[in-house]
Amino acid sequence: MASILVIDDEIVMSTALRRVLEDAGHEVTEAIDGNEGMARFSEVGGGRCHHL
Repeated sequence: MASILVIDDEIVMSTALRRVLEDAGHEVTEAIDGNEGMARFSEVGGGRCHHL
């Protein structure tokens, strides 16, 4: 499926979203804020990006 980066400062929401996405077969990476999210996005080489 897809590789998804979840950026959210609310741990409970981020964890719940990760579980739902993983159960659907997606690979999920989490970040707690925008700076960490940009770093993680750069680590994987970018690619297509959709904001929700």
